[in-house]
This record gives sequence, C-alpha cells and structure tokens, in this order.
Amino acid sequence: MKQSNNRNKTIVSLTVYEEDALLYQDALLLYLVQKFCGERTCSGIYHLLKGKKSSQSVQDSFLFHVAPFFHSCSELSRSCFDARIEHLQRAQLIKPIDAECTRFVLTEDGVKLLDVFPENRLIPDGLKSSIKSMKKVAFG
Repeated sequence: MKQSNNRNKTIVSLTVYEEDALLYQDALLLYLVQKFCGERTCSGIYHLLKGKKSSQSVQDSFLFHVAPFFHSCSELSRSCFDARIEHLQRAQLIKPIDAECTRFVLTEDGVKLLDVFPENRLIPDGLKSSIKSMKKVAFG
C-alpha cells in the first residue's frame, strides 16, 4: 500500500480513499470483519447488523464486543451487504480464509485503511448511549 500525507489521502490498490470520503458502511464492515477475526461467516455480521434474534447473534455481539451494532442496520438488504463485501474483497481490503469464501480477515491494506478512520466515528452518537445501557444490563 502506498501512503501519501498530501491532503490525508491513502491509496489502496487502484482505489483512492480520502479519510473523510471512506464510506461509513465500508469502515463499519472492515471494523466488524476485524473484530470477528474470521471466526464467523459474513452471515454472522449481516445478522448482527440486522438484529436477528437468535442466541448466536446475541452471544456474538457480546463475545466480540460489538453489541452497539446489534440491530443497527435493520433496513440493510442482503444484496447491498453482499455487494459491499464483494467491493471490499475486490479492493483487496479483506480476504477469504475458507474455500467457500464466507469467512474473511482484513488484509494489510485493510488494517492500514481502518487505522486512518477515526475510531470515534465508528459508533454514531445515537448508539453511544446504548453502549452504557447494554453494559449495565449485561454486567449488572
């Protein structure tokens, strides 16, 4: 990955991402792929975002410390989600770790790109208050 300090641009493969222009949804998916660390399929990420009320999704939200994102994208379509995952794979920001291409990890470029996205922008203000209440309910 080539990095340039001119106007906060990071060049990844053939795609130019400006720090402020990185799509929130892409940064969110990169963050969740990183948190799941290949231990769950993309379907697990999708179900987390949609808020599927299965014991697996609820447990994963706490196990991987991503509870604020549970049910945060209830209107997300599977086709849109799959298109963003495919885009991240084509941009070589994530790579499959299984033959079915259902579990991913970040590439070196994906890690570097996520590092330039301010972590405090990953959780919208509306979800920040729910983090405190979720921790209180979960941990007393």
